[in-house]
Formats: sequence, C-alpha cells, structure tokens
Amino acid sequence: MAEFAKQSFISEHHDSMGLAVYNCGSQSCESGYSWGPALRDHHLIHIVASGSGRFVLNDSEYRLSAGDVFYAPESEMVFYQADDDDPWEYYWVGFSGIDSQRLLAAASLSAESPIFHLNGTDRAVDVLKRLYNSTGNSVADEARMTGLLYELFSLLIKGSGELSGRNERDSYVQSALKFIEHNFSSPISVSDIAAGAGISRSHLYRLFVEHLNTTPNEYLTRYRIKAAQELLSRHEVNVSEAAYSSGFSDPLYFSRVFKRIVGVAPSRYKK
Repeated sequence: MAEFAKQSFISEHHDSMGLAVYNCGSQSCESGYSWGPALRDHHLIHIVASGSGRFVLNDSEYRLSAGDVFYAPESEMVFYQADDDDPWEYYWVGFSGIDSQRLLAAASLSAESPIFHLNGTDRAVDVLKRLYNSTGNSVADEARMTGLLYELFSLLIKGSGELSGRNERDSYVQSALKFIEHNFSSPISVSDIAAGAGISRSHLYRLFVEHLNTTPNEYLTRYRIKAAQELLSRHEVNVSEAAYSSGFSDPLYFSRVFKRIVGVAPSRYKK
C-alpha cells in the first residue's frame, strides 16, 4: 500500500481569510497508484520529492520527476499517476482565498501553465513538512499555517522567476491584480485598472487573456462576487449591503451576476 499522510482543516474562518489552508500532506506511492479523474473545490500545489509520474489537466499530459511542481486548479478535472517502475513521492497543500489567484499568477502557475521545475526543492518540502506539523483549528493555528503557505509561495515565486526570467509583462499583471485587490469595492473600471498598472486598456486585455485566461472585466466581476460571498456568509448584511460593499452600484444587476457565477440567488445563498 502507498504510504499516506494527510491533515485537513475545517474552520469557520476560511471564508474570512485572504489565503486559507484546506489540507496538506505527503504520499509515497506504490507502482501505478493514481488519483482521478476528478476535481476539487480548492487549489492544490504538489512538489515531487522523488520518483516520477504523469499529470493530466485539460487533455494536456505532463511527465514529471523529482523537483517538479504541479498545480491542480480548483474546479478543473485532473488525473495523476505514479510511474510503474519509479513511483513518485510528493508533498502537497490545498488552499483557497481571495489572494490565491494573485499569488498563483506571481508563481507563473495557471491551468495553461501548471508545471515548472524548482531548484532547491528541499527548502519547499521543509516548509510543507512544517506546515503539516502546524496542526489545529484555532485562529492562532490558522495564522501560523497561512504564514507558512505564504513562505512556500515566496519560494515558488522566486523559483519560477529564476526559471522563466520574469519580465515586464508579469510586472504589469501583478500591478493590475494588486490594484483590483485594493480597490474592488470602489466603482473602478477596466480603464482604471489599466491606468493603475501603467498600460493601455487593450494591452491589459491581452495580458489577462494570456496569463489568466480571462478578461480584466470578468476577473474583476468574479473577484467582487467572491468578496460578496464572504460578506453574506460571515456578516449580518443584506443583499443590497453586500452588493454595495463589493463594488456593485445596482443590487438588481448584482443579483443577476451573482446567480450567473454562483448558481443561486444571493438571498438564497445567504440562507
């Protein structure tokens, strides 16, 4: 049998944090061991410590070995399998939160580019081991785990930058994402985001499609809806207050957009 270790964290504070750990663990797989095809409701990052295997995402297959990082996006169908002759051992962390997309983009991880080779894997594995040992569901425990997850992202961002030679285009995307993060509750437009990043609106559009596989307007809309979900889940606010607080000026329009993205009306979601 495969050697398997996992910690999961169920907490009422997840929705109120910019970045929250859902689970973490390690697995030393037996020959041919596989997971999926299946999807999850949160992001996962895996680091291959030894051995090899294959990872399938959106009909693209990747052969991976020690030192490789692979990313399984939330709500995307994935499959991965250990090699028959040299089965892998990997460490992983599952997470979510409003800050996730910005950090994933900074680490050059996306559904279109879900892998890279990380030099100095031992440091990243050490962070995941410490994260695994930082168990608990108190606010203090969550803060410690989140801090370690940020530390992991720091290593991944630095590692992906060294590998890919991150350039000015990445900087523009990061500036735009940070502008959205800081101003989404205000009545900003795509033109405002472009100005905040220091580029033209058309240039911003091309970069978002290339790096995030979405348009700036759709990213802003989904960011606002995610914020509204958290407000409706965690605070005593009504639908109109959630709409205004998350950057929508028309509660009726907000309700239509919320239902399109979430699948239910905001009033029903709150209940």
